[in-house]
Amino acid sequence: MKTAFGTGRLLIRIDDICQRSNWRVLRQLESIMVEEGVRPIVAIVPKNMDDSLVIEPPNPTYWEDLSRWQTLGYGMALHGYHHTFAQDGGGIMGRSSRGEFTGLPESVQVDMLHHGIDELESHRIHPMVWVAPRHAFDWTTVAALSRVGIHCISDGFFLAPRNGPCGSLWIPQQTSRIGRPCFGVVTVCLHVNRWGTDEILQFRKDLSNFRQYLISLDDITSVAETWPTWNARQIERGDIVNIALRTRQVLSRVLKGRRAKHLKHLS
Repeated sequence: MKTAFGTGRLLIRIDDICQRSNWRVLRQLESIMVEEGVRPIVAIVPKNMDDSLVIEPPNPTYWEDLSRWQTLGYGMALHGYHHTFAQDGGGIMGRSSRGEFTGLPESVQVDMLHHGIDELESHRIHPMVWVAPRHAFDWTTVAALSRVGIHCISDGFFLAPRNGPCGSLWIPQQTSRIGRPCFGVVTVCLHVNRWGTDEILQFRKDLSNFRQYLISLDDITSVAETWPTWNARQIERGDIVNIALRTRQVLSRVLKGRRAKHLKHLS
């Protein structure tokens, strides 16, 4: 499949950025990405209350670091507000049983989004993308995002970006491994807080090997009008990537059932 860029392209996304992230690792990754000219999306938690993201003492140069990333052309993303999971349901994507925004009234979601944006904007960090913790958000969130001025959504099992309801531009996120994209636009989501030397070395190797395929958020939004427009039903259903994933899940269950029956027969 050809895209606005021709054949397949890769977009890097790094999640769970907060003051107490693993900044030892993040600084090493930044150095590598500067060498390779990579401009990822970085998903920032404005007011983190998730203990699992607490890795180091508070970074004293946190806001300076984010400002430098913004200057380097990184895509600044709002990664929820507190990164907590008090709400039932996975929403549109259905990939989680709980979320931070799912099910809440639009007025409440708008307030939460405003608080998150204000926290970043007070330090001159301008979020342009929405990244839902655990992929959990609903159509009310999409409407609320439009009201607060965020129109890019990093999520969905699509082959390439899609224009959607409420003026939204959906940039698909399909994998957690950097590799050669055969077609479409592939977003690789990385959780780096627990990385060690081996993962950092592999990251360097992967970026070097696949540098020719890498693009940035700006590259995608600059040709937003070229992407197809989908309605809500099509976005929920997904396309061939989603179908392939569901098929794999079904086949896995079938094969597992056959194996269990075989073992039972042998016993």
